[in-house]
Amino acid sequence: MCIRDRYYTTMGINKELIGDVDNAIRYHSKAMEIWRGVNEAYLVVLALMHLYTLHRSVNNLTQAQEVGTVLNRIMDSEEFKNLSPELLFKDSDKRLSLAKELTNALQQVESSIAITAPQRSQLVADDLPNDFWKQALRLRLLNALKATKQLATGPRGSNQRERENLEMAARQIEETLKAMDMEQNELVLEKLRNSEYAKEASNIVRGNINRLRKFIVGLVYSHAWSRLRQVHIRHQKTLALESRKEDPNSFFGRAYTLATGGDYIIKVNLTSNSRGKKFLQLNRADGVLRWASSEDSIHSSKSRMYILNEVKGILYGKHTSTFKKDYNKKLEPWLCISLELHNRSLDLYFKEEQINPWYYVLSSEIKRQNPRAFAPSFGKFLWRKLQFLLFQFYLGPQIKTKKGKLSFAKAVVAYKFASANDY
Repeated sequence: MCIRDRYYTTMGINKELIGDVDNAIRYHSKAMEIWRGVNEAYLVVLALMHLYTLHRSVNNLTQAQEVGTVLNRIMDSEEFKNLSPELLFKDSDKRLSLAKELTNALQQVESSIAITAPQRSQLVADDLPNDFWKQALRLRLLNALKATKQLATGPRGSNQRERENLEMAARQIEETLKAMDMEQNELVLEKLRNSEYAKEASNIVRGNINRLRKFIVGLVYSHAWSRLRQVHIRHQKTLALESRKEDPNSFFGRAYTLATGGDYIIKVNLTSNSRGKKFLQLNRADGVLRWASSEDSIHSSKSRMYILNEVKGILYGKHTSTFKKDYNKKLEPWLCISLELHNRSLDLYFKEEQINPWYYVLSSEIKRQNPRAFAPSFGKFLWRKLQFLLFQFYLGPQIKTKKGKLSFAKAVVAYKFASANDY
């Protein structure tokens, strides 16, 4: 996000907080134009929500309806699938009300220390009144005076010489404060204003005001901002993956070519102690997985079909009751995949060259069709596969924990120990 974006958004929310609706609409509209130009859809949504709320607050119902139509059209797009505006902007009215209360409180604090210029109610630290440096310097000197007196009456004050020095420093600070209030000579005031100490004092107060301003701004739509940012990042990752799937020479492209073209896989039967070779094929456009006894019958009435958005999850390894049967005891766990359906599982056993591409495609498509499904990433699948292989070929069945399982970390440690003993 560029500086202009931040400026327009910040100014829009600041104007919104103090009730300057016309200028708030103007700033949010400018921010939205910039974000549209750089294709930042999630930030466009945030600006539209501001505009929708502002138009409704002043009964501009026609404009509110137009903005709401655009907002709903964007929220219905693939990028924001399964993310409703109601969930996204939950409690936003309460947050806005609280932010307005904080803004009013800040205005009262500013008035109490004589920072009364109208620009200060906008919470913009660059538009401070001309005597702001004097107020900031006075505040810093008062803090220094308080600290000096505390030191003089504390443990350091037990030393008479040091106590006298601290008391003298306190008197000098008090005299400086009186002289600054009484001074009328413009040359003296100019020199004092340009001193490093006065500049540091001004910067400290500016920093505190800016931090408070950012806190108030973030308070209003922090929840929506976070959710939209997550959606945006997820969408960018999806686009990157989609581009790799289109490359026929990449692993991802070859995996989808294999799955959509179909392949013969061993299906492990649930109701009997048997296994059979079946032709498995993915229809990505329809979100459907089919299997049949042969390739010729994959589109006939003899084929079985599973809708991927109804799949609850994908399990890697021998987790289901089907795979745990004695009959399937010799099947290697790193070649086993189960799809969890509503009332049963589809248990599949792959060849070494099949398992990686099929797991990648099935997990990706199940997660795409059903975001709530349990589908560990391809990276987690590879780590789990490595654990299976370490345990099977290097560690042996005699190395087990009390629960009968071996974590990946323990498997690596045990492997290194076993390798060291071989030399």
